[in-house]
Amino acid sequence: MVLAGCSSDPGAGGSPSSTPPASPTADSTPPYAGAPKVATPLPVSLLSGDPCTTALTTDQTKTIFGQVEQGKRSDNGALGPTCEWSNLDTGAGLSVLYDSTHDGLSSVYRGTKPRAIVWRETSVQGFPAAVHLTDQGGSKDAFCAVTVGTADSASVDVGLTLSRAKVGKSDPCTVDLQIADMVIGNLQHKAGS
Repeated sequence: MVLAGCSSDPGAGGSPSSTPPASPTADSTPPYAGAPKVATPLPVSLLSGDPCTTALTTDQTKTIFGQVEQGKRSDNGALGPTCEWSNLDTGAGLSVLYDSTHDGLSSVYRGTKPRAIVWRETSVQGFPAAVHLTDQGGSKDAFCAVTVGTADSASVDVGLTLSRAKVGKSDPCTVDLQIADMVIGNLQHKAGS
């Protein structure tokens, strides 16, 4: 299945988590704020790697963009390592953030859920996840974010902007879930699971 042009343009929608979450109260240990517990966590150390080399394979970026795209590291010190892929010709883009705030999915439940114009709880390869978009994230016809809890204290954010040709023809959240599935599958493979 070719997802060509179905990704997150950092300029159009921004990273899925563009500001660090507010600190939890002293007695808040993840999970909190209604976030589900991660039953079988991945090692948190997996998220210290480079998402440009570990999140997606070359074949997967070709499937997503219709051509091989090179990711560009764009770290946010407060959040963690980030990689962004974009195709300026089509307007498509994708960002993957390995969230190192130590709050995992809880920070999205507390900070994003109350402001979300799109919010859906789901799972990706057995890991709890939230599909979300706030009014600051971009058009819900073009942009979507998925946060997957890989441990109670760690998560992966995948932000996607569809290509201009796909807007109105594809659901960005459905495509973003497919990409999140690829990323989590790659991390599981790396962990030997």
